[in-house]
Amino acid sequence: MQMCVASVLGVMQILVGLVNIGLGPGRTHVRPGDVAALWAAYWLGAVFVVSGVFTIVSGTCRAPCLTGFGTVLNLLGALFSITGLVLYSLDLSHVSVVWMCDRRADSDPCRHVAAIAQRALSWMDISLLVLMLLQLCVNISAAVLSFMSRTDKVQAPCSADLHALL
Repeated sequence: MQMCVASVLGVMQILVGLVNIGLGPGRTHVRPGDVAALWAAYWLGAVFVVSGVFTIVSGTCRAPCLTGFGTVLNLLGALFSITGLVLYSLDLSHVSVVWMCDRRADSDPCRHVAAIAQRALSWMDISLLVLMLLQLCVNISAAVLSFMSRTDKVQAPCSADLHALL
């Protein structure tokens, strides 16, 4: 895998993972099994960050063990991005915070604020769905490029490239 392509794909994976982790505390627990209850934003983000780091390292140092492990991690990242697509789409279809206003006597201002919060949660879910789709494409591209570079006969030495990276 070319170093510049691997670096770009790896940085994109790391950024999507960090956005996922960063938006995790903003999630509200509205039903059992939703994204907030499963802490999905955190473990999805962690998988994407690790996958991105190994994409950068395997693009820099083309050792067979690193490229093989990078390919496996990118395929796992693709599976986790599909999981994220499913979880965020389920969360988008069931987003509702109006139930918080049912116990109040003066619920009209509460319902107005709940509608704003519900819109914000919906847009957050839509944004994360788009990022999961981007992550799926990036993981598949990185896995294919890593696998193709693994089949190359010429293997670059690792020590100089890895030393320059660190």
